Amino acid sequence: MSIEGWVLLATSLAGLYILGLIFYRVALAGKRLAKEVSKAKGLTDDFKSAEALDAEKLTPSTASELPELFRARRKRQRQKDEQAKARRRRLIKRISEIEIDKR
Repeated sequence: MSIEGWVLLATSLAGLYILGLIFYRVALAGKRLAKEVSKAKGLTDDFKSAEALDAEKLTPSTASELPELFRARRKRQRQKDEQAKARRRRLIKRISEIEIDKR
């Protein structure tokens, strides 16, 4: 085999190696993209479920209904607090998942 054959073989193998590396990087980027898309779908589902929450104003009409209304108000306040805590937990989780090595 002449020198031209060896050079052609070496460049072909180098080209195939580089092409393989490119496909590998594209596959890794695709995996990361799929992961981020699934996160985004989960966040949009959370957002859509939060829109369905309707609050109605309660006013006491008699003195006998007043304790029941206070219980309902406390229940709504607890639910609101739990939603705020869950929102904080999700935010902390998202912040902790940020990769800062590539900056």
